[in-house]
Amino acid sequence: MHSVRLLRWVAFGLLLVLTYGTAGYMSLAGADFVNALYMTVTSITTVGFGEIIPLDRTGRIFTMSVIFFGVVLIMMAIGVLTQIAVEGTLRRVLEKRRMTKQIHRMQNHYVLCGCGRIGKYILEELRKVEAPVVVIEQNLEVADQLNRDGVLCIHGNATEEETLEKTNLEQARGLVVAIGSDAEAVFIILTARDHNPDLFIVARALEEKNELKLRRAGANRVLSPYRFIGKRMASSILSPAIIDMLDSIMYSGELDLAMEGLLVYSSSPVAGKSLRDSGIREKLGLMIIGIRKAHGNIHFNPTADEVIEPGDTLISIGEKDSLRKLTDFLSGGIREL
Repeated sequence: MHSVRLLRWVAFGLLLVLTYGTAGYMSLAGADFVNALYMTVTSITTVGFGEIIPLDRTGRIFTMSVIFFGVVLIMMAIGVLTQIAVEGTLRRVLEKRRMTKQIHRMQNHYVLCGCGRIGKYILEELRKVEAPVVVIEQNLEVADQLNRDGVLCIHGNATEEETLEKTNLEQARGLVVAIGSDAEAVFIILTARDHNPDLFIVARALEEKNELKLRRAGANRVLSPYRFIGKRMASSILSPAIIDMLDSIMYSGELDLAMEGLLVYSSSPVAGKSLRDSGIREKLGLMIIGIRKAHGNIHFNPTADEVIEPGDTLISIGEKDSLRKLTDFLSGGIREL
């Protein structure tokens, strides 16, 4: 900002010198406006075209003053422009290096391919829950704006393997593909699955006929926006109270509640115990509304005698702090509730 402000003052100074020189030649040598301005410009730029109007001793002294002030200001302008260019380039290089190091240290993060009309809402929800996320965006203006907003955004084409590798995909938890081409989405999914076989991948299908292809490529979930919106609108008219409750829990932020699916690791103290013996409901006040078994079946409203096994996912509703504590407990990070 200091350099830009200085450049404005230099430009203002050059304007004053042009005015000073033009007025001086018109007054001292009787030149018309065009010839006086021409003499001023050639003097400032030192191009050496010679005098087009006769000058006496006073006129030559005046010309030297015009050359002095003009050259000084032009050199200042060149210096300031060089400084701005160097500062901008250096800043971009340092920011890119810092971002690369930060992404390299990330684990269990999410990668979002595309931040367009749908992608921006996905990013908004991920940031609401403070989920670590890396964005790949092909539009340079959008990518720059995201970086200014504090989002780790890589400018590039997600279909290029080199770009995907920059997201530290091997350590990522999930990938969301929200680009505008089903064919490109298939390529991205195939590449990502090759880098991380355990990656959970969610993709958008622009055309319903391509949903199966995206699943075959390796997507765990494929959503068709038109189908999803249609079902959501139907649910909103048929069961508005249920939709309002789910929205309050999942999206509004009005309540200190959340619903999450939490994975049970083999190192967790509750692995092999029943829900009753785990103490989750009693000590944390959480509701376990379902358990998705490792083989994919979901047990809704499990009884207190339901055994928790490694690889299960507990579908839990409750206060956010309690859910965070349960996450650490199920991963083995803490041994007691």
